[in-house]
Amino acid sequence: MTKRQRKRLWLASGVILLGLVILLIGWQHQTAVFAFLDQWQNYRQYVLEIRHLGPYAFLVFGLLMIGVTLIPGAPTSAVALIIGACLGHWGGFVVNAIGLTIGNLLQVQLFARVRNHRSKKPDSRVYRALIKMQHPALGVLIGYAVPMIPTAFVNLAAGDTHLTPEHRAWRALGVQRLSRLSTPLRAICLF
Repeated sequence: MTKRQRKRLWLASGVILLGLVILLIGWQHQTAVFAFLDQWQNYRQYVLEIRHLGPYAFLVFGLLMIGVTLIPGAPTSAVALIIGACLGHWGGFVVNAIGLTIGNLLQVQLFARVRNHRSKKPDSRVYRALIKMQHPALGVLIGYAVPMIPTAFVNLAAGDTHLTPEHRAWRALGVQRLSRLSTPLRAICLF
């Protein structure tokens, strides 16, 4: 058995074991699980309670959006959808736009701090294209707009293009406005 096969066997065994543990806990605490799920039947009441928190809800959801944006690979679009559902159309839009912009700018700054400590630069065709564009601001804007390119990857390239923080902020905000137009279409497709 090769090392790769052993690794896959351990991974499969771990996933199966984790699934069995979750099923066992769910079976033992079945009444508590069903009581918890029954509480969520009245979700409109929870949304109204969240909206009545006022500015605190905006602050908490904004910090949540910033935190999720800082984690590479985190599902920011799912969190943005939940924020939009809880805070409404315009409140969700404002919190998502500000949270994503601040989160992306913070991530660029974090990547800039560790730039000199990297052993090797990323070697990707997309990364090289973003870095060597004649207009790097346009490249960053396109990188944020294309959903197939990870945001952390674009933030890394934005830090390496040596754009001013003002240019990075305008590119991130510009994309927020453009991506907002497609959000109602996504919501219609979900329902």
